[in-house]
Amino acid sequence: LKPCSLSLPETGLVLITGATGSGKSTLLSLLSGLEKPTAGKVVCDQKDYASFVFQNASLMENMTLGENIALVKRLYPDVGVDGEALLHRFGLEERRDNYPNELSGGEKQKVFLAMLLVQDTPLVLLDEPTTYMDLPFKSVFFSVLQELKEKKKTVLFVSHDLSDGIASSD
Repeated sequence: LKPCSLSLPETGLVLITGATGSGKSTLLSLLSGLEKPTAGKVVCDQKDYASFVFQNASLMENMTLGENIALVKRLYPDVGVDGEALLHRFGLEERRDNYPNELSGGEKQKVFLAMLLVQDTPLVLLDEPTTYMDLPFKSVFFSVLQELKEKKKTVLFVSHDLSDGIASSD
């Protein structure tokens, strides 16, 4: 990344766009702590402050979909979200016993969006989250963004393509 400075609001939706290869995913990796900067610094006053939905969603490969969601529920027991209701909401109830290698890219992204509603972090990082989504699911996705915003979270969303309607949603 070229030298930059970024301050995020305490709550709301922030969209960063740029061409493929411009450093959007690198920025998210730095903000999440997955990568360390080679120069400069990333400053955050909180521990466990970010949830990250990767461009190529990664799940625990040796666990079923239902077990992956149960794991996140164990990590965030106070959130009080029903895992079965999440599977139903995202149209994945019939896939609960499938392993990640049996899911499509879009289904994996749906799982991560469901998990965001279970995780209790103030910052949500989304790396090209609509890449594998079909048009009908995008409305569900935008309702999830609205829920996160209402929960007083900051959602940082990177995309290279505005043609999917992201810019027009609030």
